[in-house]
Amino acid sequence: MIAVVGEMIYPYCPMALTRPSGYPMVEDESAPVREEVAVIDGRGRLYMQRRWTQRISWWPSNPTELFSVLMIFAEPGLLSLRDWVANSAGIAERYAELAELDEEDAREAMRLIQDRYRRLPVDKGRRAHIGDAGLAHLGFPLDRAKNTVYVALFADRIDVFSANYRDSKLVESSSWIEDLP
Repeated sequence: MIAVVGEMIYPYCPMALTRPSGYPMVEDESAPVREEVAVIDGRGRLYMQRRWTQRISWWPSNPTELFSVLMIFAEPGLLSLRDWVANSAGIAERYAELAELDEEDAREAMRLIQDRYRRLPVDKGRRAHIGDAGLAHLGFPLDRAKNTVYVALFADRIDVFSANYRDSKLVESSSWIEDLP
């Protein structure tokens, strides 16, 4: 099927997006980067859509029990979800190494590890329980209201970010697209 817009002809790719406000520039399911708008519910949970997680090799295809992912507080307003199995041991080892040292900067590094890295539980219903620390990092109040987030999908991770974070990145732009309108 094709779609005709003005004089241009585009392949028609139906998508399972919820209330899209326009369509992505590249509507190919195999695109290396995709972005969608999502909602963290009033209980602090983000439903991890199957169309998101099927792109990531380490994510269980049909979770039958609670499992964990590594949640990294990467930048203010940005949570990065990574493979717990592949990454958590190295972080724990570094913490143990630092605990052996009797130095102030080692204790500060341990605090930073505790602050930056979290285990994010995902239930068998595919809901990630973001928690108070995650909500606060995204800049949301802890009163458990619904909050809109952006979800960027990569081959090895899922990034969840606030509208404020997204807006700041739009203003910064990128040298790769400076010549585009």
